[in-house]
Amino acid sequence: LYGYRTTEIPTLDPQLASDEVSINQIENLFINLTDRDLETLEPVPEAAESWQISDDGLVYRFKLRTDIPWVQHDSETGETRPVLDEAGNPRTLTAHDFEYAIKRACDPGVGSYYSTVVAPLIKGCEEVLYAEDPAGIPPELIDAIGVRAEAEDTLVIELAVPASYFLSMTPMWTLAATPQWAIEEHGEAW
Repeated sequence: LYGYRTTEIPTLDPQLASDEVSINQIENLFINLTDRDLETLEPVPEAAESWQISDDGLVYRFKLRTDIPWVQHDSETGETRPVLDEAGNPRTLTAHDFEYAIKRACDPGVGSYYSTVVAPLIKGCEEVLYAEDPAGIPPELIDAIGVRAEAEDTLVIELAVPASYFLSMTPMWTLAATPQWAIEEHGEAW
């Protein structure tokens, strides 16, 4: 078929993807804060129902949906089922998943190619990404990255400089929510 890609998918990790094949698959598997209207290219809600921007343009507060489940697909049975937490309850997407993902994108040990695009904008990200000793980054430097889950459904991102175009970046796969619990349990094989 014309245009059909038969290549292997290099990665399904949102923070690592740098190629078209991976990015296309990630766009179908992971959720971003916003999406783009296909006609106007204006930001539209995805995980974020709404957002507010501070008067100085440095603080973005996203109100998140609370009904997005983490799911796992079994390719052998074709079954898709919710991922359960330690108590047996379905895991849902939270602001913590975005906080973890964005801080992970700033981590030089992860090796995110596109982190260099977002790092100059997010307060403290660049300092972590370009740390002299990537293996010895103090926890307080990571904690100082300008992203925090204010509540399960509220994510706050602080910018280093005002950037009126920041919302055009929030649909980027590099900022997509990732499951910390799965990455910690399975490492690179998550």
